[in-house]
Amino acid sequence: MASSSPEVAARPDAPSLPESEQEAISDQFGRRLRDLRISVIDRCNFRCDYCMPMETYGEDYSFLDPDHYLSFEEIVRLVRLFSLRGVEKIRITGGEPLLRPNLDALIREIDRVDGIRDVALTTNGYLLADQAEALAAAGLHRVTVSLDALDPELFREMNGVGKDPETIDREDRRGPGDVTEFFGRRPFVGGLPDEG
Repeated sequence: MASSSPEVAARPDAPSLPESEQEAISDQFGRRLRDLRISVIDRCNFRCDYCMPMETYGEDYSFLDPDHYLSFEEIVRLVRLFSLRGVEKIRITGGEPLLRPNLDALIREIDRVDGIRDVALTTNGYLLADQAEALAAAGLHRVTVSLDALDPELFREMNGVGKDPETIDREDRRGPGDVTEFFGRRPFVGGLPDEG
């Protein structure tokens, strides 16, 4: 179900750079920066050993207070500024970005920014089934699901909280609405059993 958010407001005073500062951003080898990754939340619903192990990120861990997150308006302003410097692709990440309320509203505003031609999302996929339709309708182009294991037992062990892969598997087979690319990837983690 699509949702609206008071966090995002249309801005008549869209940012602009002086003409002398509008050249594209390049690295030390002269390659243009076209992709920007934006983390919208530091929390995650998994506790994978290689990323957010339970020993460190347990129940007593102090994550950022949501009041300290960049607001949607601030994120969209940054996207506009980077687009003026040549950025064309935005990837939304976390933590687990689908834990951020009203994420579809942010996607919609980013997709409307002049010069942005691709909006992607990286997720563990566990909450995707409930949000996929709204995200696709908002303008999300691509989804990457980080899938650590296909074997249910190994998957539960790796995510650190005993979550079952059934929800992810169902959404992986269906694909999220009209998103143009949908694929899974398995991060390399040494020392774990090989599924063959």
